[in-house]
Amino acid sequence: MSVSEEQIQQVTEQIWSSMLELHPCPIAVESGPGQQEPGIGASVQITGGWEGAVRIDSSMSLARMAAARFVGSEPEQVSIEQIRDAIGELANMSAGMIKNLLPGPSYLSLPSVADGSEYNFTIRGSNLESQAQFHCEGEPLAVSLLRRKYLAK
Repeated sequence: MSVSEEQIQQVTEQIWSSMLELHPCPIAVESGPGQQEPGIGASVQITGGWEGAVRIDSSMSLARMAAARFVGSEPEQVSIEQIRDAIGELANMSAGMIKNLLPGPSYLSLPSVADGSEYNFTIRGSNLESQAQFHCEGEPLAVSLLRRKYLAK
């Protein structure tokens, strides 16, 4: 059993619209070089009846906008810690909703967050299962479902 791109789109649109009053618009999944400008990513592991992770990747500008909506301030007033907390919480909410679509019982980890101009955020031992990409306020956003692969010992 897997979660489709359309289901990831629905979860993402629901969270971002209801929590932040931001409206991500789905776009075709693009392959090619990763983001070149500063960005941020967060991941939450799912363990139990299904093994893998949910990962969010965003431009720093969009993450700053989301953090400002979370704390009720202007984007230029939020700290990097608030931005990291916000993207981590968005990953946590996304993972919680996606977990409900997967076989259980399953459990969520705390979010892990990485940011920078050329960050490399790897979920070791996993393959991309499905992904939805968006533009939101003119900025890139991707939500990915990664499934853990088991290697023979």
